[in-house]
Amino acid sequence: MKRLNKTCKCCQTTKPLTARHFGRQRAGDGYTSQCKECISIKAKARREAKKDGTFVSSRVGPAFGGNGKCNIARAKANQLIILARARAKKKGLDFSITSEEIEEKLNYALCEKTGIPFDFISRGDGSRSIYTPTLDRIDPVLGYTSANTQVVVMAYNGLKSNGTDFQAVQVARALIECHDSQSR
Repeated sequence: MKRLNKTCKCCQTTKPLTARHFGRQRAGDGYTSQCKECISIKAKARREAKKDGTFVSSRVGPAFGGNGKCNIARAKANQLIILARARAKKKGLDFSITSEEIEEKLNYALCEKTGIPFDFISRGDGSRSIYTPTLDRIDPVLGYTSANTQVVVMAYNGLKSNGTDFQAVQVARALIECHDSQSR
């Protein structure tokens, strides 16, 4: 009987065993051991590191100081850094945060504003959870600096948008009041 699902060795997510989620290869079951999303995140981080001159061998085995496993927090931190750097460049904003700073925050696995746990699992259909970690600039006018950047769930970041924390809290309180009055 043919398997219908496969677990990615990197992110440990079980996904449908199709060419859409896993690349083809000749050995084994005919598919790569890592999902296309993890491979893409690693490739983007590698390209960016080569541009910055900070590229180190992609080997992660014990002989190279690694544990032989993919670190999902590191992969997500690199992805967030790449995207934030591009936004900062496009908007002409300061950019001085590092992937190590973001990885450290992601290792706590909790949103810095709400305390809601992050959802690192990607959906098979390409959609993201509202609990996916994102980078938020505390003051939207300033750039991505250590003092001005926090790691929050996508839901909070979308609510706040270009506003302030105070404005996001005002909207959340109004939503709760409206919900409470309708449920009576």
